[in-house]
Amino acid sequence: MDWDPRHRFSAVAEDYRRWRPSYPNAAIDWILATTGVRPPAVVVDLGCGTGISTRLFASRGFHVIGIDPNESMLRLAQEEGGAEYHVGTAEATGLPSGTADLVTTAQALHWFDMPAALGEFRRLLRPKHWCSAFENRRALTPFNEEYSRILESFREDPVETRGHTRPFINLEESTLVTDLIHAEFFNSQRFTEEGLLGRAHSASYAVLEGEKARSLDEALLRLFRDHVHEGTVEMQYRTVVYCWRLL
Repeated sequence: MDWDPRHRFSAVAEDYRRWRPSYPNAAIDWILATTGVRPPAVVVDLGCGTGISTRLFASRGFHVIGIDPNESMLRLAQEEGGAEYHVGTAEATGLPSGTADLVTTAQALHWFDMPAALGEFRRLLRPKHWCSAFENRRALTPFNEEYSRILESFREDPVETRGHTRPFINLEESTLVTDLIHAEFFNSQRFTEEGLLGRAHSASYAVLEGEKARSLDEALLRLFRDHVHEGTVEMQYRTVVYCWRLL
């Protein structure tokens, strides 16, 4: 398994597209109300992956450019359509200066080199325009806690390759950031057995083979049986959203 953040999702791209959650409409409404950005403004979505967040802005009439270093993820994003996609990183997008009216990132801020990324955000943005970062965090429910414990017990990625654990704290502490505000929204998914397995295997660190893969699936199916209600289980999230401008 290639643990480089630029490549590590290649093996799970299809599961990511099928089983990762989207984001609440209320969260996108809040971003647009906070920033005042209106269609057909240009939104640059960094770390866009398979385009889950990118399409939410494109569907509202924005011209959206999705940027991601992983070509496997981008191919799936392009299949879904609705936006323009390019290979690049949050620190070096390859886009011209002054391209964006809004820079966004969903579920990816923890992979960025924060000082370098904020410098690229500032280069991309037109004067006095906004950035936004948002992510789904699993809520503290009995089901989620057991799910997290199971995945954590099987993960094999080296500690040094894991995403940073404090990206929003880094954002709050940055001397480049001003007008920082945040909000939180409820989100959830319901899964059949197939969906729960797919959701788990969409995590890059859950790429396992042989007996380990079978053991992970068996543990997840026991979890499913313990919590199933009318054929599905529910995974609840807190969708945390930040908006800010750059000095």
